[in-house]
Amino acid sequence: MLGLFRQTVVLSTKRIPRRAPRKPTYDGTGKLQSTDSYLLAARVKELSQKKKFNEAYAVVQNESRGNGLANVVVWNQLLQESRINQKPSDTYKLFMEMKKRGITPNSRSYTIVFRALSGVDKERPTKKVIEAAETIFRQFGIYQQSLDDEIDRNLVEEERSVLPINAYLSILSKVAHSKDMMDVFEDMADIGPSSADTYTYTTLFQGLLKAGQREDVERGLTLWKVYMDRLKDAWKHSKDTPECQRLLPDTALISTVLRLLSKGTPKDCKTGLMIAHIFLGVPSHSPFIEKKELNIPKVELNDRIIDSLYHLGLAAERPSLVIRHADFLLAMDSVKKYISTRSMFFALLACAQEGNSDKAIEYLHMMCTELRRAQPDSQSFDQAMSAAMKARSYKHAKEIYEMAISTKTEVDIRIMSSFIKAALSTGNTGHIFDAMEIFSKYGITRFIKSEDKEQSRTTNKHQRFWEHRLATGLRDALDKLKTQNVPGRTRKHNLLFGEYARVIAGIIGEKKVVNSRNTYDEWDIDL
Repeated sequence: MLGLFRQTVVLSTKRIPRRAPRKPTYDGTGKLQSTDSYLLAARVKELSQKKKFNEAYAVVQNESRGNGLANVVVWNQLLQESRINQKPSDTYKLFMEMKKRGITPNSRSYTIVFRALSGVDKERPTKKVIEAAETIFRQFGIYQQSLDDEIDRNLVEEERSVLPINAYLSILSKVAHSKDMMDVFEDMADIGPSSADTYTYTTLFQGLLKAGQREDVERGLTLWKVYMDRLKDAWKHSKDTPECQRLLPDTALISTVLRLLSKGTPKDCKTGLMIAHIFLGVPSHSPFIEKKELNIPKVELNDRIIDSLYHLGLAAERPSLVIRHADFLLAMDSVKKYISTRSMFFALLACAQEGNSDKAIEYLHMMCTELRRAQPDSQSFDQAMSAAMKARSYKHAKEIYEMAISTKTEVDIRIMSSFIKAALSTGNTGHIFDAMEIFSKYGITRFIKSEDKEQSRTTNKHQRFWEHRLATGLRDALDKLKTQNVPGRTRKHNLLFGEYARVIAGIIGEKKVVNSRNTYDEWDIDL
């Protein structure tokens, strides 16, 4: 009625210039409104998005005096903008200033400050940050207890939230405080909006995975049992309710659980394989285990969970199962787009452990032609070459080498050492001589490098390992050829092989080093 009356007056009188509205107000009525604080919060957001955070802070400070409009809604918006644009310590200081001004933080306030203290994804919180978070979390616990005496039940339901707890658990997860995390979990409500949801369980499993000790795997198994009991009960009695929906597993949860169990015993790995069988629909690790139908929606596949699945199979010492899983997933066109080079590396590693060079070559062909995100690299060809070595198939080893050349992949020391080993595994001097001829196209100096001080210590250590592996392979190949007459061999080969022997002896630390002047005599056999 007031609005209608005001409109009638304006229409029946001459138009006069409107006076500037009385401050503070943000809706043009000239009077304080119940929604003014939300409009002020919108103003704070607008200024922050324009890179004017200091101006937004000044506005909130001005409205925090006397009967200003800067209530908890406005301060929460300022905290949120600070979390996005400022340092975590700045957000913490704002939170403390908010309390000093007599404004009681609510659940959203605690959520924002915990997320700020957590930092970016890979940033590890400092000890000082952890101590500050622990202090604030104790204050949050007191605030939650005070809600028990609150008369307004709608307010209580709104403030009972799992979000602040999840944000705090995220901090503990990053520093692998697994015991503290589980203590927090034990104190959480069993049901309701402040009970654990899927994100809670995922965060807990991530913290246990980062800790990575045997006791953490055991905690993970116990936690998984609690989660499954809750999920089954909710799905059985109230599958369409929010309580059930907030517990449904997702890719991040299952992937993290599989990774954690891969750190455990073979029995733990089997538990993980059963979880994958149920939630991913992949073949079971045993033909005697039937699929347990819970009618729970399957988890969406992506590259992360595929990596975790293959990694678990390798940890369980079941390379044949990894190959079965790879074949199962590669047969699904909808999944191929998620398969990455890293995923196929695990599959090729399984082929290497099984000595299945046929399957390794099949995977390489698929990587070259069908899998857009899984182009083969040096590690891919190295694992395929290792499969040929274990299968004692020089034919397959040479085919893999030619594929590497055709795809313009650099033939590095890993591929070449495995190639020499594959030729040696056959025991055929013709194959060994052919492999040595291919090796001679590159020369030993291509693969043997002096220590690079600019490289990391680990990189140099890996280089030394592969140099020693190549050197031992070449030494064994030369020993095989030394007393054998191979068609096509010339004195030029003998000179070259003698030079290899001299370099090899220096690498593997043999006392006898071939004299370069006597190299030809050392290798001068009947040709």
